[in-house]
Amino acid sequence: MTIKTYNHLIMKKNFLLLILLLSLGIVHAQDKFTHWSVGLSVGPAFPVGGFADKSGNVGLGNGAGFAKTGIAAEIYGMYRFNRHFGAALVAGGQENAIGNPAHTVLSPGFNGIVTHNYNWKIGRILGGAVFDQPLSAQGRLSLRVRLLAGILKTGIPGYSYTLYNRANGTTTGGGKAPTLGLPWAYAYQADAGLTYKLFRGLSLVANTGYAGATPGQTYYYMILDNNSYYTSGMGKRKAPTGTVHLGVGVELAL
Repeated sequence: MTIKTYNHLIMKKNFLLLILLLSLGIVHAQDKFTHWSVGLSVGPAFPVGGFADKSGNVGLGNGAGFAKTGIAAEIYGMYRFNRHFGAALVAGGQENAIGNPAHTVLSPGFNGIVTHNYNWKIGRILGGAVFDQPLSAQGRLSLRVRLLAGILKTGIPGYSYTLYNRANGTTTGGGKAPTLGLPWAYAYQADAGLTYKLFRGLSLVANTGYAGATPGQTYYYMILDNNSYYTSGMGKRKAPTGTVHLGVGVELAL
């Protein structure tokens, strides 16, 4: 073997070694682990159970929600202890229209009525555990499961109504009932989905799951019995907000 040939082989080996080291460095940079991330998602919110029930008037204590498919959105911050386990703090909002007729308006002396129902508006603050399981060799695609609990704020939607004369269409009266605010209530959420890493810490996220709560308000009333005596009573308006949600969004590693 000549000296020229030997030097050529050495240079070729060094070049291949350099390419290998650069490749390993690129893979390591792409797979860099970061503890903190933030994200947001949005998607449809499908009412289920009592939230979608149409068996009675909203707010009369029977739990009927009359809710229609709406929209939900959330923003969150997450801290990852390692590549599999983390904790998240989530702030979410949701709005669902009400189907007609959600309220019955009783008033003598009118021929027709037009009602306008206000929407369900829900806010949540949740925290809990996050589990990630990579589904690909480089960890670009992962399965994510979240178990969250916290508090929820909502109110039984009010409505407005207009009374009119069917003969000539003139307005004869009207009124409105404001939304009845309910106290903060315990809420929970469980969902599962996928994350896909794009570049520079940016990932696509998609999930589906269930969010539930049963806020309510205690009220007191007086009843006049057959002996002309007043007796007191107590009841509770319940407003279950069970929702199946779908969300799509982005997440940024910090």
